[in-house]
Amino acid sequence: MTAAAPGLSLQVVETVERLQALAPAWRALLADCPGRNLFLTPAWTLAWWRAFGQGRELRALAWHGAGRLVGLALLMRQRLRLRGLPLRVLSSLSNAHVSRTDLLVAPGWDAVVADGLADYLSASTGDWDVVWLQQLPAQAAWVAPLLDAARRRGLLPAPVRQAVAKCRMPLAGGWQHYVEQRGGHFRRNQGKLERRVARAGSLHFRHSTDAQSADADFATFEQVERRSWKDDAGHDAHLGPAGWAFQRAFAYASEDGIASDNWIVDLDGAPVAIVHTVGHDRVNYCFQTLYDKRVRELYIGRAAVTRHFQSVFDDGRYDTLDFNGDSPFCRSWCDSTAQFISLEIHHRGPYSGLLHLARRWRGPR
Repeated sequence: MTAAAPGLSLQVVETVERLQALAPAWRALLADCPGRNLFLTPAWTLAWWRAFGQGRELRALAWHGAGRLVGLALLMRQRLRLRGLPLRVLSSLSNAHVSRTDLLVAPGWDAVVADGLADYLSASTGDWDVVWLQQLPAQAAWVAPLLDAARRRGLLPAPVRQAVAKCRMPLAGGWQHYVEQRGGHFRRNQGKLERRVARAGSLHFRHSTDAQSADADFATFEQVERRSWKDDAGHDAHLGPAGWAFQRAFAYASEDGIASDNWIVDLDGAPVAIVHTVGHDRVNYCFQTLYDKRVRELYIGRAAVTRHFQSVFDDGRYDTLDFNGDSPFCRSWCDSTAQFISLEIHHRGPYSGLLHLARRWRGPR
């Protein structure tokens, strides 16, 4: 343990084994947090680190107070180059697989934990040039106290930036009610889609929620991706073998209440489309929608999505469908979004201070 803000003790966790040992207390903290989500669970975080942590240094900060874990910041340190400049970056876990992050803070501890994080950042300026906390909930109660505490310690926060929003659909009223609310144009297009798909051949929709079929299902997902428009290693949506192995690692983590909920569409006995989703805490998260580009004109991917959306509306396990993105496709289904922000902090050391000035001159990254 390390000294921290009054009322807190800080544990700096630098190995995945020590992070895993925190899991019971971590789950208890997560259960109390109103902003809890899939991406803050031990199963998701540990799977991500094991898949993508190579070349990065773990810096998870665990604050204890009143005899329990009251705050957890899942951070990492890495060396990067930005516009040719070398950087030592302390950041939230971040790559193409991370759609949002947050601090885990027990109710009533937001200001105290924020002060503790500012203390840590101020005391460790020799270890970093810039702090990037990305894809944070816009309404997170600890953000304003952190920025105030950082300024009091002489740190240099940049203006808060808007990050990528996420479409979220409340699942109220059932599928039929949703279809009626979308209007006649939506219903006519859905009818055309159903008739087009029905004429395509022998079509079979498979709903897969069984962990026993996980190996076969994820092999199918990877097979369909290789025949999809996302089969491009340079495309952000491309998962490839490493990405699918990561998804497989947490998709059925029952200890964290995670369950995979997928649809596979077979045409004439061959898989041509998939919808890969994960359920957690009554939210269904859509991770991948794929279709074989050879049947693109059938819009068979949209047919698979329609079948999935109908099931999540009507089966009672979920209250919300989270699209995990805000693409035009996502917005065609949903009018509401969750807003996110990103924070950037420098310090007054010569190099970090110079980077802060360059950031102000050049604007956001």
